[in-house]
Amino acid sequence: MRALSKTVAVIRDDDRWFWAFDVSLVMLAVELLGLLDDADLESRLLGPVQVPGTLGLHLVGLTEPQRERLVAALAEASRRLRARPAIPADEAIGEARRYVADVGPDLLRGAPHIDTEPVAAVADAVVALLRDALPPPPPGRTAWLYGWEDGPLP
Repeated sequence: MRALSKTVAVIRDDDRWFWAFDVSLVMLAVELLGLLDDADLESRLLGPVQVPGTLGLHLVGLTEPQRERLVAALAEASRRLRARPAIPADEAIGEARRYVADVGPDLLRGAPHIDTEPVAAVADAVVALLRDALPPPPPGRTAWLYGWEDGPLP
């Protein structure tokens, strides 16, 4: 999957952000959409599902209650994702279509499944970002990259 990958930004503000593998971010957004009941947060999460590989997740301007709801939902999403090793492509596409009707069969770029650990790692990184606990990137890098099967990449 790495050869055909795209990265998108997960942004808290100008100084706090990271890159994420777009397929991992899409699957995390789909998982979160089933857990949240907040129109503003839901609209922010629909972007990556509607236009995979183009739109990231912008968390600028969240209120404290929204941040706390999102952190709780991210923790639950991470727990649920880690409860299974992978999500088959047909199930992933079906879940995404619950929120965006025209999700195409190429959502996972031809992969038969998506491993859940990298998706859960993106959830954990967003929590760290929202709590100001994301470590700074290595020297010479502008940001971390999350959502790969190899773990975070500098």
